Parts: sequence; C-alpha cells; structure tokens
Amino acid sequence: LLVTGGEVTVSMMMDHVKSGALGLFGGATGGLGGVWLRRAGERELLTFPQAFGVVSPSKFADVVVHDGDRVRIDSAGGAGYGDPAERDVELVLADVREGFVSAEAAAREYRVAIRTGPDGTPVVDAAETARLRATDRQGAR
Repeated sequence: LLVTGGEVTVSMMMDHVKSGALGLFGGATGGLGGVWLRRAGERELLTFPQAFGVVSPSKFADVVVHDGDRVRIDSAGGAGYGDPAERDVELVLADVREGFVSAEAAAREYRVAIRTGPDGTPVVDAAETARLRATDRQGAR
C-alpha cells in the first residue's frame, strides 16, 4: 500500500504473526501474517516496533505514516484440514493447472508428482506419485 497525498493514520489488530493457526486431523499449520513499513526512499522493510517503537508487531493504533511510505500487510493463512498426502490427485493437478500450486509444491506438500505432458500441459506422473505417497506412509516425510 503506497501512501499518497500526505499522512495516513494506521491501526492494526491482527493475529497469527508469531505462530500459525493449527491444522486439524493432520493438516498443516497456517501461514503467518505480518505488517511492515518501508519509508519513502528506503529499501529496508521494518516491523512497526522497529519503525515506531510500538509494543506489538500486529496490534497498535494511531500510527502516522507519510507520503511515499509503503505499508505491507500479509494476512495469516488458514490451516489445513486432513493429511495433504491424502488429497485427491486430480484436485492437486487442477490446482497446478490453475496456478494455485507449483509442481514443486505439489510434490513436496501433497506428494503428487506433476510433469509436462505431450501437449505441454501439466499431467500427473502416476508411478512417481505412488512412490512419493508410499515413502510418506513409511514415515520418511
């Protein structure tokens, strides 16, 4: 968020900046949130405690930022439900095709191997997926 036209007063009330939401039934922990400031003309991102001396990095009120400053806000991610390695392979493939998940993340997180098919689109490598998922069940994760 680029501040333009003077000053802006910022207040924040955010959770899950130090620990992510807990997953259920084997689901992964959610991603962390945060808020940072980059002062006009500077390259370094600062937390609000660094920039303004507030006590909490995610709960503060009435902090004034100025023209040209940038405020970065990352919302915390939701936690997972169920073991990712049990997710339907075709749903993971659809997520890769839509660009929601990279092929690398599909293999790492869901244990689904994706390769490029003859027509250039992503397809599931069934043999490698079976190997990844078998290894996962043996506790090598």
